[in-house]
Amino acid sequence: MSRPLPPTIVFAAQSSVGRVRTHNEDALACRPELGLWAVADGMGGHASGEVASARALDGLIAALEQGQTLEAAVQAAHQAVLAAAASSDGAADMGSTLVAVRMQGDAFELAWIGDSRAYRIAADRIEQLSHDHSWVQVMIDAGQLSVEEAREHPRRNLILQCLGQGEPVLDVGLLHGHLAADELLLLCSDGLTCELDDPAIQ
Repeated sequence: MSRPLPPTIVFAAQSSVGRVRTHNEDALACRPELGLWAVADGMGGHASGEVASARALDGLIAALEQGQTLEAAVQAAHQAVLAAAASSDGAADMGSTLVAVRMQGDAFELAWIGDSRAYRIAADRIEQLSHDHSWVQVMIDAGQLSVEEAREHPRRNLILQCLGQGEPVLDVGLLHGHLAADELLLLCSDGLTCELDDPAIQ
């Protein structure tokens, strides 16, 4: 009796500075040998943001290579950014959002901190899988803002959790799921979602 072949994972990655800033604070990780793909969006100004996102992914990858779970690896990424901030003069405000996925066949485990997002997309639908750690998301959940109002709100960039800031242990967003043959996962920073709404992304 023949066994079905494992699904083939095809991926692409792109990061662009865009037309507003002179530098790029995003960092990408594509590590198919670990089943890992991740996006980190640094904060804290030119040097600090770039360092924060890079250190976040370094910490994440190192922890996974040591056999840690994805959730534990996100906590390790948090510690890596905290350590980078502690060793950098004047960079105590550095931080980073993060969204990461580990694939095993068609099964995935998703983890996130902040407002970098994961979407499940097919030809006829788009579904946001992650849930932003942001002030406007809390207001949406409470029924005090609509999604449309949140996109224009003055506090739309206020993040409630990020790597490198806050408590020693973060409340990592986690989700498990499966991808159908006609679906893809999109990991992105707010550089995309602040410019395009979900139907435009889809």
